[in-house]
Amino acid sequence: MMNKEESNLLTDCQHKITRILYNYAFDRRLFPTIHELMVKIRRNRIDFKTEEILEWAVKSSRFIRI
Repeated sequence: MMNKEESNLLTDCQHKITRILYNYAFDRRLFPTIHELMVKIRRNRIDFKTEEILEWAVKSSRFIRI
């Protein structure tokens, strides 16, 4: 039987980002800007790039990978 830590598929940061994206899609528009995400999860752009938390595609495509 798996314990609670093994059954979690997302890290805390990924879970927080997923929740923020869901709330934006529900309440406002499709996705928040990168600045809005940085403010909400209290990280800077360097953290996003070094930890590879998010991967943003070109603006013309609507693709985001967590």
